[in-house]
Amino acid sequence: MNRPVALKHQIEAHTKFLNLKQAALLADMGTGKTRIAIDWFQAQDVDRVVVIAPSIVAKQWVNEQLPIHCNVHYKALAYKSKHTQKYTRKLDNFIMSAKYAKGLHILCLHFETFVNKTGTDLVSQFLSTSKKDPVIIVDESSRIKNPDAKSVRNILKLRSQYPNSYRMIMSGTPASKSPVDLWSQFEFLTPNFFNCGYVAFNAIHTVRTQKYVKVKGRLITIETTLDKDTYDKIKLIIARNTKDGVLHPDVPNMVQQKFKIDSNDFQFVMNSQHFQRFKHMDAIQNKIAPITYAIKREDCVNLPPKIYKRIPCQLNPEQKRLIKELVKYSATVYRGDTLTVEVKALIGLRVLQICGGNFSHLTDLEGKFESKPIKGVNHKLNYLIGDIPEIGAQQFTVCAVYTPEIIEIYKQAQKIADVGCLYGATSENERDRVIADFKEGRIQGLIMNPQVGGFGLNLQNATVQYWFSRNYRTEVRLQTEDRQHRIGTVKSPIYKDLVSEIQWEEDVLDVLQEGREINDVFLNKSVNDIFKL
Repeated sequence: MNRPVALKHQIEAHTKFLNLKQAALLADMGTGKTRIAIDWFQAQDVDRVVVIAPSIVAKQWVNEQLPIHCNVHYKALAYKSKHTQKYTRKLDNFIMSAKYAKGLHILCLHFETFVNKTGTDLVSQFLSTSKKDPVIIVDESSRIKNPDAKSVRNILKLRSQYPNSYRMIMSGTPASKSPVDLWSQFEFLTPNFFNCGYVAFNAIHTVRTQKYVKVKGRLITIETTLDKDTYDKIKLIIARNTKDGVLHPDVPNMVQQKFKIDSNDFQFVMNSQHFQRFKHMDAIQNKIAPITYAIKREDCVNLPPKIYKRIPCQLNPEQKRLIKELVKYSATVYRGDTLTVEVKALIGLRVLQICGGNFSHLTDLEGKFESKPIKGVNHKLNYLIGDIPEIGAQQFTVCAVYTPEIIEIYKQAQKIADVGCLYGATSENERDRVIADFKEGRIQGLIMNPQVGGFGLNLQNATVQYWFSRNYRTEVRLQTEDRQHRIGTVKSPIYKDLVSEIQWEEDVLDVLQEGREINDVFLNKSVNDIFKL
């Protein structure tokens, strides 16, 4: 296979990283990060590479990326958690080859192997086969943002166990939930990179806002710490939009701001362009700049634009009844307006599940639930099955977040097209077969859970993506969209969101497409307002 010519931004990144032992590649999805990483470690005097990535991404390294972009002889293996005797022999042979044969060996592990000692033991066994400095790459490094997670702690230990190793982090999610997520990623590269621990880093860079809701009078008390410039701007906003704002200045550079504000005005302040949730961002940018290459997709790749379509779908009478009963019960049990954001969010997921045609029933006193189909016409499913023939021979993907939906969609879609299924219960061998069949055109459609199929795959051959249902995770949405919108895409992908006749599902989609926080939807509204039909 002919190796593709490197693009301008890939050459720029390679030039910057050439003499670095620790590097951060923060580039948008679909910009060819893996090519950059492979070029980087090929330029070093190394013979052992460890790649840590989501399971499906680790396999993509071995099955797709390395065969295309690695221009030296190598041997590579993607680790499987569930062993067969055949695979165990394959793993043993790979380790033996690394021990006795010269040349480049690459071991790809997934994050879950580091929940216990499996990952660290395998890395130790593999890297002990060479006396050269190894390479350790964390792909989709936003997965190690929580330093308290056991798997993250074990991955961070690799830095101290192999202090002379070449280390790279790769992240392609532009909608970072918080700059605080960067702490452990750069801690993996260099100990004490930011000269402070995670808690201190969080305190330095996060504008902390505590909200106390008082039902009588609907007043919210906010306590926060702001930069002086931001404080002055917010003070003007409050003065213009509230009647009883009380502000207490503290020291010259930092201000302790405490005031009472009507909940509607509070939302206005929080959404103001002057209110920033994070601070001292320039300090972070300046600190990471020497070892970081960052680029946005629109600045380096000429891709056709995405096309979005919202398809309104009716709810049947039983779906409407269940939503009303759920909201009524929740408002009664939790006394309406005093519901926490967390409880509202859980109710919201139940409502989204109902919109897809299923409802979770409590089956016993131990808290176990069973999803059952809702009686009546499923208008979303009817639209989907009716529209697939309309797109002709175009390949498509269907994204759904609940397992019963996926199973039913797959069952019905099989009647009209050649389709495959990809979700949590799909075995590793079956996943590989379905993905290969889809890429090579043997099947037309792929029914998938976006958290399974939305990471690491290159699905540029698909031109239509249906969203039957969705969750609150912006990262999952963006990653899944860009399976079909990346280097190699020649035709504008069409994204069809099936949206039920309830404002709540519209609100969730707005949040995902605008990259906002889902909590913003819950702040000033009761459950009756949020889930109003």
